[in-house]
Parts: sequence; C-alpha cells; structure tokens
Amino acid sequence: SFPTRRSSDLFKLRDIINIAVRIKQGELNEPLLVNEEFMIVKGLKRYYALKYLGVKKVKVCISCNEFPTKNNLFSIRK
Repeated sequence: SFPTRRSSDLFKLRDIINIAVRIKQGELNEPLLVNEEFMIVKGLKRYYALKYLGVKKVKVCISCNEFPTKNNLFSIRK
C-alpha cells in the first residue's frame, strides 16, 4: 500500500508551486538570504520553487546586513 500524504505536506507543495508560478511570471525575484556558510536564512520555499522550475543559479545576499543587489550567485544542486 502507498503511504498517504498529510494535508500539511500537500499545502507545502501547493505553496511551492504557487511561488514557482509567481517567479515564472516575474512577480517574485528577490535574492535568497544566506549566511556566511551559504545556509539559507530566508527564502527556503523560493529555493525549492526555483529548483522545481529547473533554475541552476540564483542570486543570493550573503548575511542579512548586506544590501541585496550584490551580484552573488549560488548554484542549485540536484
């Protein structure tokens, strides 16, 4: 038998897909906020949405104190 999905898991997937749609439409293009070790501090759902869309590199802001227009890139791994 197949495991059943909890409704909370389904809502998370729905959130990711909704964010992916907004990214694809150009409505959402903020960089991910990461710390000095490249751990995502803000934007985890956006990360998964970008991964869902097949994006290979994304803009990031390293540490929350930096202005987010820096041209820092982060590779998305499979």
